[in-house]
Amino acid sequence: MTNHLTDHLTEPRTEPRTEPRTEDSTEHLQAAAPSPCCHPAPPARSHGTAAQPHGAMAPQASAPTSGGIWWRAAQNTLVCLFGCTIGDVGVVVASWMWFPHAPMLLVMVVAIIAGLMTSLALETWWLVRRGQAFRSALPMAFSMSFISMVAMETAMNLVDLGLTGGDRGHLSAVDYLGILALGEIAGFLVPWPYNAWRLKHGRSCH
Repeated sequence: MTNHLTDHLTEPRTEPRTEPRTEDSTEHLQAAAPSPCCHPAPPARSHGTAAQPHGAMAPQASAPTSGGIWWRAAQNTLVCLFGCTIGDVGVVVASWMWFPHAPMLLVMVVAIIAGLMTSLALETWWLVRRGQAFRSALPMAFSMSFISMVAMETAMNLVDLGLTGGDRGHLSAVDYLGILALGEIAGFLVPWPYNAWRLKHGRSCH
């Protein structure tokens, strides 16, 4: 008994070990760390991409070349020409077949109005098909293509007037179709530079 008490008294006392409190430390670090919303991480860089110097601007998309603008303007002009041809040539051919002696000025006025209406309808339909609302597509088609349509119609009808002399009754079908083909070429070439200028200055949406 005495030995047992002696051993117990002489045995060194060890303090119980306490684990460090990680909860408070974690909360402290979270409070000190900046919020990712305030300081978003920079975008990930792909392997092999060199870092840009501080203050350098991101590369911008290259502007369309002059040749690309003229090619796109040619496509737009062809769409407009197709729309004008439906109404214009329809009226001209109808007058040549059934009213060959109708006053040329009257035929030209009616043909121009018909061509403008069909071209405007085609442009509006094209914009609506691309997702534009009809209410905004109609005035947009009018504003971006009306001058081109008028120039196109004027060129086509002036060629008709100049080559027929205002009298188409004596022309054969082949001769008159050839005149109409020349009018189509003029109707394409006259507004083409204007459409290219609009594209170059960002004044056309298609």
